[in-house]
Amino acid sequence: EAGDERASAWIERVAMASPVEARALGALLRVRQGRTGEAVPELEASLLAYREDPWPDPGLMRRVVQAAGDAAAANAGHAARLLPALRAPFVLRAFEEERLVALAQAFSRLGPVPECAASIAALEPFVPWVRDWLELRARCYQAAADPRAGSARADLGVFLSREPMRFSDGLLP
Repeated sequence: EAGDERASAWIERVAMASPVEARALGALLRVRQGRTGEAVPELEASLLAYREDPWPDPGLMRRVVQAAGDAAAANAGHAARLLPALRAPFVLRAFEEERLVALAQAFSRLGPVPECAASIAALEPFVPWVRDWLELRARCYQAAADPRAGSARADLGVFLSREPMRFSDGLLP
């Protein structure tokens, strides 16, 4: 968490027992060090492995999913690299909402690419009721001229009308 390079020696020891956790820890170490470009391949490998291996520490893997979303949101190249790893659910559908938010972050950085609408359509009719996801859904369907675009805009409107006001919205500059 502190980004101390001395953690690498401990991560190597973890690799003997859990290669997935070691890659995840290595990725988070690089993120904490501000070396996101080096972290992205490790994030990708960790996420792909988590589709089949249910044993890595859940708290660690939640942080990896969130870090992948942050990396994707920050850089289009990272988003393109992480998108395939975020597309399919993880084992036992672990961290499904977090995965979908990270997927939305990747698509948001890349724009409404053609596969955006197809990925979102796979979740219909029970789409995640999360602002970022609903906004992305409306944009992707609109860009694809999908017949569900109107419904997606309506769902987003309902969500926004019921969203509580943020404390900071009422403050003066």
